[in-house]
Amino acid sequence: MTVLLSFLTYGPYHLARLAAAQAHGRDGGLEVVGLAMSRRDADYSWETERSGEVRYAVEDMTADEVPVDDWTRHLQTILDEVRPDVCAIAGYSHPAMLTLVALCGERSIPWILMSDSREADRPRTRWREWSKGRIVRLASAGFTAGRVHSEYLEKLGLVKNACSVGYDVVDNAYFSTQAAKWRAGAKSGDTVSWEPRPYFLATNRFIPKKNLFRLLDAYAAHATAEGLRDPWPLVMLGDGELKSDLLAHAGTLGLAVRNRAPWETAAKNETGSDGRPEVFFPGFRQIDELPRFYAHAGAFVHASTTEQWGLVVNEAMASGLPVLVSKSCGCAPELVKEGINGHTFDPCDVGELTRRMNEIAALDKTARAELGVAGQRIISDWGLARFAEGLAEAAARARETGPKKPGPIEKFLLYSLSRR
Repeated sequence: MTVLLSFLTYGPYHLARLAAAQAHGRDGGLEVVGLAMSRRDADYSWETERSGEVRYAVEDMTADEVPVDDWTRHLQTILDEVRPDVCAIAGYSHPAMLTLVALCGERSIPWILMSDSREADRPRTRWREWSKGRIVRLASAGFTAGRVHSEYLEKLGLVKNACSVGYDVVDNAYFSTQAAKWRAGAKSGDTVSWEPRPYFLATNRFIPKKNLFRLLDAYAAHATAEGLRDPWPLVMLGDGELKSDLLAHAGTLGLAVRNRAPWETAAKNETGSDGRPEVFFPGFRQIDELPRFYAHAGAFVHASTTEQWGLVVNEAMASGLPVLVSKSCGCAPELVKEGINGHTFDPCDVGELTRRMNEIAALDKTARAELGVAGQRIISDWGLARFAEGLAEAAARARETGPKKPGPIEKFLLYSLSRR
């Protein structure tokens, strides 16, 4: 059986999942072929080499730049070449994915809906939910991030118990081993001697839903609390449209702003902060640099007001960090065990986040390490093997169920929604 594994783009996460699915499939007669709608990503500046394991529908523009009517031609070429028995399709909102759903219907190819959407992600309207439900029912199986994501697809109309779970994973072994090497001092490259000290780490795109202004407010309240000496810095890893506003806000809170990583700031002899708590803005970094940030952090914070899952939490846990995670993140019910590997908090309650930061920073190194080890045990059940097994299970279910033919209403919706 041949499965076409379709994402908008293939970044490091997707390539790792594809490799795991291919390795797992070889033992069971399953061939997995990657499909990227585009080589370029509109949101992330990933640097990935062109992979011979992936077919690219377009290469010279992002998926959002492709004219809607061109997707049929691009995807027909891929389907003619691969001749898949099953298509695994990431989401059902982008024109490229809607076109692929329509083509699966025309060609009688069963397809798997891969999804990490939750009902709680945003306000829902009856008309939109009805429209989505008509499309969801065309899927022969589901592959979701977690339990609440499966429940949402079932509410939309997917057959009950038709979902496998384990869609949102990272390469745990990579983050675990590389972070451990940095902690052990096995990697070098500093131009000056730098003594690691704990910091709070947050890694995000700088967009509104990431709730970064409240994170800065909570950190400032923590770091300037009466009686607190030598507070941990905050490292805000990432980039995006809100960066200049975040820099300004940090300044108004009396925080010392650094535009590099802590060790790079030391190398540039920019360590003087006049006693002010420090916030580091190192920018967007590629995957090979991320373990170093995780290795030296004292705890990880993810404060989003809404988040379908939150793969950075997977990375932090695999790297052995305690985590503070917003209750609005889809991963929180599955990955965060209160007091065992960290805590959850109300993302709109700055005071609660401040208290959680106070609690984690007050722990000694041994206690923090115990939380991190517990997190590694939890995340070990959410790795590449789970993705590979879940995809294989969903493919078998889809093949057994068979294709579902769209009727006139579904064809109209697929056409009209792809042109919104």
